[in-house]
Amino acid sequence: MVIKPFVCTFFVVLISVLSSGCQDDRIPDLQQRVADLERKVRVIEAEKQKKDDADSLRQSHFEGCVQEADNNYQNRLELNGTKGRGGSYTVPIAILREMDEEKRGKLEECRLLYK
Repeated sequence: MVIKPFVCTFFVVLISVLSSGCQDDRIPDLQQRVADLERKVRVIEAEKQKKDDADSLRQSHFEGCVQEADNNYQNRLELNGTKGRGGSYTVPIAILREMDEEKRGKLEECRLLYK
């Protein structure tokens, strides 16, 4: 019978495969590649976090600088002006121009330093 040699060959091959196990030499390489990729992802995430922290700090400094410019302007307005009704101030034009120029200069400085 033709089936008998086929069955015998099949069982011999099956037994040899089962006894040798499923040894795939590619598994360690794949595991190494996955580990390398995971390390690279961690490095990229750390760099992104560092950049985000720096951006946040720079934005905070910028906002503080602008607030300082606003406060200085308000203080000069109160010192050099005459308070009117409704909380408004009357300031001589020359002083007002000087104050505006100073504030614009300070805001430009903030922009150059922190943006």
